[in-house]
Amino acid sequence: MEVVRVSDPPLRMSILDAPTGRWRQVQSAGARFSTNTICYDDRDLCVINPNHLNSVREERVDSLEGRDLVGVRFGADGRVILTCYDEGCEGLK
Repeated sequence: MEVVRVSDPPLRMSILDAPTGRWRQVQSAGARFSTNTICYDDRDLCVINPNHLNSVREERVDSLEGRDLVGVRFGADGRVILTCYDEGCEGLK
């Protein structure tokens, strides 16, 4: 079992390293609405979460209309440094 911690403000994501008990900072994350999938660190860990993604779409109707993929890249301090959509996320790792 994997444990992901999402905290804000500002938005930060971490994955628990079970053997050491320490939190490892996530470098990137992406949500694909067509599959209800959220992936961390370019597919290192993927989860299906339709409830959360449907809520996100309902809250941000104007900015996400017609979009399928939303990605974020985190800086060394864990804060979001890049947000991308669809083809703009190609190569995001």
